[in-house]
Amino acid sequence: MLDRIDQLLPQWLPGGARSGTEYECADLSGGRGTSCKININTGAWADFATDDRGGDLISLYAAIHGVNNGKAARMLKDEMGWSTPDHVRAPAAQNPRPQVAQQAAADAKKRSPWKSITPVPVGAPEPDLVHWQRGAPQASWKYVVDGQLYGYVGRYETSDGGKDIVPWTWCQDTGDSRGLMKWHM
Repeated sequence: MLDRIDQLLPQWLPGGARSGTEYECADLSGGRGTSCKININTGAWADFATDDRGGDLISLYAAIHGVNNGKAARMLKDEMGWSTPDHVRAPAAQNPRPQVAQQAAADAKKRSPWKSITPVPVGAPEPDLVHWQRGAPQASWKYVVDGQLYGYVGRYETSDGGKDIVPWTWCQDTGDSRGLMKWHM
């Protein structure tokens, strides 16, 4: 495209003008001015008024039309009458992707059945905050917002002498509505 830059830029950005090795115009819609400059030799461009910039003519075309570079390349291919060489075309998929229903079922298995409930319901039992791996906390704090308990934070010692900070919230099993204080990250 660089070999046709002198014809393309006046079409894309009407009202601009060449000045040395640059094409200058007001902005990405064209017009007289010098805020937007395109290097004629490389296609690199910048609209200094908006700080938009790019390194080639495809990114310039994309910015002018408000599309991404891939869409701009396809639009230019059609506009210029270019064809896609056979060796570049994507081959047909050998293994089709799993059906949406299969994927949804797999995703559901990964989801936790526990849902955080905030604030903690009145009458909920006090938690013991014993972590399944770290044991009892070295310290713990209530997390209260506007006088209502939202959960606890426990600090636990790790096997290497470090610290783990773990939030605890009141959780409800979405399958049977029972409530339980459960470690929840």
